[in-house]
Amino acid sequence: MSNGVKFEKLKELHREGLNDCYLAPDILFYYWVPVEVGLKRLLASAKIIDFYENEENLKRIELAAKKILGFETNNPSPHHPLISEISLYGQSRKVFLINAEPTIEEVADETWQYVREAFNL
Repeated sequence: MSNGVKFEKLKELHREGLNDCYLAPDILFYYWVPVEVGLKRLLASAKIIDFYENEENLKRIELAAKKILGFETNNPSPHHPLISEISLYGQSRKVFLINAEPTIEEVADETWQYVREAFNL
């Protein structure tokens, strides 16, 4: 549950809005960093910090997302993602929880490695 809305309710609303046009992604990536690291990166950027981007709210969002994706109690270490599967409208999809603490280039290379493996590229 995030901001008082259960994931199942969000999926129901999404399905109602799209009817038969819903396309489930073939693979999902969730990029994770400790909230403190994320906030530090936000503060160092030129981005305007949104009102919801505070430690308490971000930790709540992180817990909700990890619960939905099946990673409630675990965090990935750099270059060692956690992998699970999620069912979206009857379709099983692989989910990668990737530690995004390394450089952007390292995280991008790691992501492409999993894409190439998943699609035999």
